[in-house]
Amino acid sequence: MQSIEEEPDSENPNWANIERKFAGKRSTKQIRERWSSHLAPSIEKRQFNEDERKIIDEEFKKNKFKWAKIASKLENATPLMVKNFWNNRLKKRPIIVRHSTDSTFVEPSTPVQGFSSGPG
Repeated sequence: MQSIEEEPDSENPNWANIERKFAGKRSTKQIRERWSSHLAPSIEKRQFNEDERKIIDEEFKKNKFKWAKIASKLENATPLMVKNFWNNRLKKRPIIVRHSTDSTFVEPSTPVQGFSSGPG
């Protein structure tokens, strides 16, 4: 992204004026989201500590995917930081293998005679 010579100086900057400096290369929404999620001086790129992880877990149980609500419970955290943390953590969780003794195990259905799922 192209740099802006001066950073937004007020709590509610005029994003349309800032957009003009990009000569149509970025929309107002893109600029505002980039600022509020990545470039604002109050944003601190960091890993969440154990206490913050517990807060995220507890708040997720209450608020599910309401990242802004969850982020509001943490100091200097954006909704995007919380969402990325949650989604990356899901990817790293081990896959649970279900065994046939598990009461939730469902046998795969058998194919219906005369039905072909392939072309032709």
